[in-house]
Amino acid sequence: SDKQPVTVQLVAAKDFAGNPVVSPPSLTWTMDWSQDHQGPEVTKLQSTTHPTFVTDTFETGLGEWRTFGQNGAKVEIDATTAGAGTHSVGLTQQKQGSPMAAYMTTSTFTLESYPVISFDYRLDPSVKLDLVVRMTNGNEYPICFTDNPSGAVGAIRNAVADGTWRHATVEVTQFLRQRQTQGTLEVAALYLTDRNQMDNPVGARARFDNL
Repeated sequence: SDKQPVTVQLVAAKDFAGNPVVSPPSLTWTMDWSQDHQGPEVTKLQSTTHPTFVTDTFETGLGEWRTFGQNGAKVEIDATTAGAGTHSVGLTQQKQGSPMAAYMTTSTFTLESYPVISFDYRLDPSVKLDLVVRMTNGNEYPICFTDNPSGAVGAIRNAVADGTWRHATVEVTQFLRQRQTQGTLEVAALYLTDRNQMDNPVGARARFDNL
């Protein structure tokens, strides 16, 4: 309870020879909730059966997220809203008629090892974006997010741009293996962009979290 003393004491301990601790240590302090100003951080979990290639929570930085090209989206940490925690990454359309584009990662990985992409998102109403997978062989495969599905190899189901936080998960391998039937599916980069009309208005915003 707040303002109450808390005592922690070692009850018993001994070494490998069986010799006990002569004077078990103890520690006493007074609980003061007013000094607690920071919530817990999101924990990174390492799994031998389901490893994660990228874990971006944006609590300590942007990771590999950055502007795509000269006139792509402005990419910055957003401390005003988050899918979880206190920070997210914000993408802002900078120039009319230019793609609202940003890299998510430019590190190479294989889809056989990491087939699923999962993230939280909050898009301004009517923002149009797609996820593009660039392979190391130079091929690029767009996956429809909220843009026009024309030319896409697949789609992220039930994606909505309505200004609220939502979650998306897509298994990319199922789409790309149909196009690249031989060899390893080796990815060179993932990025977001509006592929078709590039008609997101200047100032349009998209936020992402927990990639």
